[in-house]
Amino acid sequence: MGDMATTKTSRKVPGARKPRGSRRPGAAEKGISAAVRASRKGGKADPRFAGVEALARVAGRALDEAVSAGERYAVAQLLPRVLDVLDAMQLTPESAGTGDDSLGEFLASLATPTLVHAA
Repeated sequence: MGDMATTKTSRKVPGARKPRGSRRPGAAEKGISAAVRASRKGGKADPRFAGVEALARVAGRALDEAVSAGERYAVAQLLPRVLDVLDAMQLTPESAGTGDDSLGEFLASLATPTLVHAA
């Protein structure tokens, strides 16, 4: 009869981090990184904004993780925060003054709960 103490089980521990380098960036994190690079227009990063850029990437990573985990509430809570950070960095069409912000409006609408009334 097998000893239960020697049986290995693999469980994902909430909040546990994967070893460095084993995680691939998701769509939001990649998009934010690309927007940050593009905003520099070929110039070097300004060290004064390193914290905000890091915050934007962390927010994108958190959004990617919430999406992949199917955590709809977390996604709804994170979307406006990510948009706020991008607006502050002037990385949305509206904040950069480049025209229509239909994408931003769509993303913001996802964060607004829809009430369904019974007839």
